[in-house]
Amino acid sequence: MRNDFYLLKGTVSCLQVDKNPQQTDTKLTMTDRIEKDFYAVFCSIIALICFFICCRPPLRGQRFCCQIGNKKVEGRLNRIGFNEGDYVEMLVKPKKNDVYQPYAVRIPKQHAIIFPQHIGLTTFPLLKVIFILMTVFAVVFLLILLIIELVNDCSLNYIFNIFKYCFLGWIIAIIVSFLIGGGGYSFISNQIYACFGYEKPWKYDSEKEKERFKKLYRINDPEIFNDPQSPDFEKFKEFKALTNYYCRTPTLPNWVKVIDERNKK
Repeated sequence: MRNDFYLLKGTVSCLQVDKNPQQTDTKLTMTDRIEKDFYAVFCSIIALICFFICCRPPLRGQRFCCQIGNKKVEGRLNRIGFNEGDYVEMLVKPKKNDVYQPYAVRIPKQHAIIFPQHIGLTTFPLLKVIFILMTVFAVVFLLILLIIELVNDCSLNYIFNIFKYCFLGWIIAIIVSFLIGGGGYSFISNQIYACFGYEKPWKYDSEKEKERFKKLYRINDPEIFNDPQSPDFEKFKEFKALTNYYCRTPTLPNWVKVIDERNKK
């Protein structure tokens, strides 16, 4: 797996944000939702292929551009949770003409990370949830079929075929659900968390970390408020949607390439 990410550190300036974010789920009809699921599967497959051949996957979200020191950044995120003058740490890949594309934006003073759509969930937690849900559904469905067929005195061969096709359907359902849930992007998320310094990044559960952060934040726990790597952490009024939060800042691996644009204009 080739690592071509850079950690770009610096202060935000010349921020421009698209005022027309992409359509939300609340405005979608049933047909739109079906089309969205097919599109999600397509993008997830493309993202999975891009991961293995080391090229750029399609990223979605609210478009923005800004300057970090002397570096220009253009891309999309779930939401733009930073303002002019904020210090941020962006995990980026270089594009043409010295422009960088962000894959994650860490805001140390909030202990927040913002991603493009579909990025942020790692492989194991996503597969675990899908496996449990699909297994429960398959077992219930299989039991109903068996009861119906046993009442009708079906042959053992027919019952064996029911098991066989239910098993195949269970495998297909897990694969399709994994892709709809952004499974292809989860491999990119694994790589992002590895660059930030998380151990076993493919098992990192961002939702559990967010809930743990909220709990520690409410009791002013020193794990957050006395983090030596984010001494400028400050309390905020509310937790923002479409934002991941983390507790203690992990140590950055020495193999991550850093572009330090602090104190540059």
